[in-house]
Order: sequence, then C-alpha cells, then structure tokens
Amino acid sequence: VPNYNASHGCVRVKPNAAKWLRYNFMTIGTRVVVTSY
Repeated sequence: VPNYNASHGCVRVKPNAAKWLRYNFMTIGTRVVVTSY
C-alpha cells in the first residue's frame, strides 16, 4: 500500500491488518461507517 491517496473508494488495508480486524476486532454484522477525512 503506497504512502499516498490512491484509492477509488475501496477500503485499502494490508492483508495481515484485515485478518486481525476480522478475527480480533469485529464480528459479522458489525456496523461500519465510512466517511471522508
């Protein structure tokens, strides 16, 4: 993942971070709110 804004609307997370979020932070059905920064 580059150190600059390059997304076209998708959430960019490295695979190991996504796995951590899935198994240690969120459960299926968790509400996620995406806003601009």
